[in-house]
Amino acid sequence: MAELKSKRDDFTKTLTLLRKEVKVATNILDDNYEIKRNMKAEKAIQQKRFITKQKTRHRYDDLCR
Repeated sequence: MAELKSKRDDFTKTLTLLRKEVKVATNILDDNYEIKRNMKAEKAIQQKRFITKQKTRHRYDDLCR
């Protein structure tokens, strides 16, 4: 009986470690998705700023002609 309890305790420890690893892996995947989403949003904002700067520059050039 003591041997079975010892094995049970070993399995419990192993399962606990594996659950922690799965939790960490899941968090990494979630963070990866959020990072990609944030990078897309930042890129879109930068493109809008660039387009706005170009339009402003073109208007200024047209006024100077």
